[in-house]
Amino acid sequence: MKIRRIRWVVGCFLLGILSKGYAVEWMFVEDHIVTEFVKSCISNPWLTWRNCADSLNQYLKTMGFGHRRSAEACRERWDRHLKNSGQGSSQLHKPREPGRCCWTEDKNDQLVTLVRRHTNGVQTNWENVSRDMGNRSATQCRTHYNELVSRGLLPIETPEDIPTHEEFEPTYEGFENPFGVSPFGDY
Repeated sequence: MKIRRIRWVVGCFLLGILSKGYAVEWMFVEDHIVTEFVKSCISNPWLTWRNCADSLNQYLKTMGFGHRRSAEACRERWDRHLKNSGQGSSQLHKPREPGRCCWTEDKNDQLVTLVRRHTNGVQTNWENVSRDMGNRSATQCRTHYNELVSRGLLPIETPEDIPTHEEFEPTYEGFENPFGVSPFGDY
């Protein structure tokens, strides 16, 4: 019986380590810190969940608690428990990071230019496109570019060796009906 208890304690300890803070019960003070973090995001949208986890872990360390919370654990605690509970207001939400949600015309033009620069005939290096964009991931760049293509919002480039419509005037000289009969009959 004693061995079972030791196995259970060791298993819970390992589960707590492996889950990075998910297995330990959340305290009221931790919930309060997460809620205050989301409130402060309204005035400072550059804050991230990593900032929340860092300040929460700093508090836990000063109070002598042994567990830590990850950024992912803080976000999930907010999304799954606090956002719609009595502690968090249903109107309160963490805004997206500025510059990451909307694509302006300038950003679209920059994306198209970078895709042309980092495409070698067949394949596009999305990591380089992302790096040059600055605040967009490779997945965001690829997805948005493909959306622009599918909606037909990109200008179609005509290769230089193909004449444009104005330059191409078809002539019908020398064209004769080989059958000698009109395809429309006697109309």
